[in-house]
Amino acid sequence: MIIKQGLKNINSKFPILQEAFVLILLILVVNCFFERREVFVAADGKGYFDYLPAAFIYRDLNFTYLDTLVTEFYDHRVYNQGINPEVNGHRINKYFAGTAVVQIPFFLLAHGYSVLSERYIADGYGTVYQQFVKYAAWFYLFLGLVFLRKLLQKRGVPNIWVFVLQVVIVFGSSLMQYAYADASFSHVYSFFFITFFVYCINSFATNEQKKYLYLAGLSFGFIVLIRPVNGLIMLFIPFLFENQGHLFRTARLLFTNYLQTTLIALTLGLLIIAIQPLVWYIQTGLFFVDSYQDETFILTQPNILKFLFSYQKGFIVYAPAFFLMLIGGSLVYIQQRNFWKLGAFYLAFFVLVYIISSWWDWKYGSSFGSRVMVDYYSLFVLFVNPFFKIRQTRFKALYTLLFLPLCFISIVQTYQYQTFILHDSQMTKEKYWRVFLKTQPRYRGLLYLNKVELHDEKLFFQRSIFNHEKPVSFIVGYNLLDSLDGNMLLKLASEMKQVVMQIDLNVSYLHGNDEMLVVINDTLGNNRYYHSIHLLKAGGKENFSGWGQLQYIINSHLLENAIVKVYFIRKDYETVIEELKIQIASIDKF
Repeated sequence: MIIKQGLKNINSKFPILQEAFVLILLILVVNCFFERREVFVAADGKGYFDYLPAAFIYRDLNFTYLDTLVTEFYDHRVYNQGINPEVNGHRINKYFAGTAVVQIPFFLLAHGYSVLSERYIADGYGTVYQQFVKYAAWFYLFLGLVFLRKLLQKRGVPNIWVFVLQVVIVFGSSLMQYAYADASFSHVYSFFFITFFVYCINSFATNEQKKYLYLAGLSFGFIVLIRPVNGLIMLFIPFLFENQGHLFRTARLLFTNYLQTTLIALTLGLLIIAIQPLVWYIQTGLFFVDSYQDETFILTQPNILKFLFSYQKGFIVYAPAFFLMLIGGSLVYIQQRNFWKLGAFYLAFFVLVYIISSWWDWKYGSSFGSRVMVDYYSLFVLFVNPFFKIRQTRFKALYTLLFLPLCFISIVQTYQYQTFILHDSQMTKEKYWRVFLKTQPRYRGLLYLNKVELHDEKLFFQRSIFNHEKPVSFIVGYNLLDSLDGNMLLKLASEMKQVVMQIDLNVSYLHGNDEMLVVINDTLGNNRYYHSIHLLKAGGKENFSGWGQLQYIINSHLLENAIVKVYFIRKDYETVIEELKIQIASIDKF
């Protein structure tokens, strides 16, 4: 009761403090539990962002400057493979310009700071620019939460439950990833503009004020400019009206009493969307370009079940809180016999999933969860909002408690994704449960293991260190197993650029905390190579017994005038190694 009254007072006097508090919670989680990041412009996000340096610094929208540009975090010619195809003999950016457009104020602030500072280079890509992209993502997340609150308040949801839903949408989903680590991706920006569009349509449907129609036109223009497929938000418009009569009555008003207003709103939206054809014209002399070329929707081959439920990228698997929202909203609408709302939402939801799951790569590349659904999160919150208007407070409290473990799972999974415990594209049921809620360092990279096969013709060194006939006891700490002459190995490597050292061991362990360490020092004792691998990665799972392999990829030049030492680092007393041998082979590349 005290919390409820406090939130009511805050919302009446300082309404945005509620969103500020949620954002501060996110920043605390990021700073206290996630690892510090320097680069926020990456992968697809770099494609979106490239428009800004191209337009404001290098004055080259054909991106030829990228052929020779090397900056703090990128060799651009190498990094941009696949981002800049050629059309009509001119290089373009395959991504749409909307994300860059809404980032412009933050880019200009970063550029001004870099120009004025002696510490930074004003090249468009350095540390300051990276940080301001993060600030841009947080700003638009903040605005999205503000208008989500306004939308729910218009629907009569008490402030305490508005706050709960805001927390769930941030911490019970993939939104953390795209508001922080992948801040340059389009999704957090689309989340705001779709939320704002829904707010404007809902407001116009309620009081028919012209300003909301103008704002809806503008926001729809940005929605399409950022990600054209998100024009599918129009499918959800019937759901925003109370019944069929309300929808048809409002539609009739748009083309009678509000015809001029409607035309102006459409014009505003089209003016925003027109930015992209103008960019294409500057780049190629054409107003329309198929920038994605062979990448397209294959509507005859939807992947609905995989898109929703697969361990690889399933929306429900990696954002289960939204499944709970679907259940809660559905129960209330059925109980109220409000089949208009129920049917309008699920029809729009099915068409949306059908289309976006028909993309040629339904997984949408290397990413966390179903990233394309982040854009539509506010629609799910709106769907469940009637549940939080029922009178049974205890029932609402019990329902809310169900979100707590789901938020915890989402936070852990976001951490796992950022620390390479979850694989970014090849998750399976077996892999998912193998690392479920695991956060220990030994799990990092476990699912990314890509071992080199040792062929007899490449193998040039092997040695058995011990076997079961000669039991060895290890102290807790560092145990030297072998010491090898680097020059001798280099001579045997047949001038290959790299070698792979493979340690085969017959081992039993419970947790795999122990490590095998390979160290290369020069004759003066200076370290050239230091790499330890947990035994967990020999067996691939906890409580393992049998043969396993650990591999170390080493650049051959590090062996010259050096000593290679192999250590066993004992941490757990229960580990038993019965046999161990070292093999080294030449490889061309890895």
